Amino acid sequence: MSPESPETSPSNLLRLVRKAGPPGSWLDRPGDEDVTVTLVSSQLFHPRADREYHLKAGLLRVSELLPDGREVTRAILQPGAGLSSLPGDPGQANAAEDVYPVERMIMMSLGETELLSRPRTILSKER
Repeated sequence: MSPESPETSPSNLLRLVRKAGPPGSWLDRPGDEDVTVTLVSSQLFHPRADREYHLKAGLLRVSELLPDGREVTRAILQPGAGLSSLPGDPGQANAAEDVYPVERMIMMSLGETELLSRPRTILSKER
């Protein structure tokens, strides 16, 4: 399976980091396992459990599909923001901390969007 396969792993939580780092910081220093993910307008995105993602360009809408069928936009991520899927019980979700049950999340690019995918390290240390 490639690092960016659309299949999801058994992770149960999604953590949003609205400001993971300013442009020109460590986000621009590629690592050996970094992969660039390019999305076209309105393309859906499914994160892998063992990776974290940093928005380099464009916008990514993150919405939650509630059990009653309503869809609530939780964030419009801009360059410098990040997201990481985490192991955990969906009952640990906490909107105040931007941690949501991954199975209810829908992510869609708003225009051309570029993400940097790397092994989960920096964002997971902030939890």
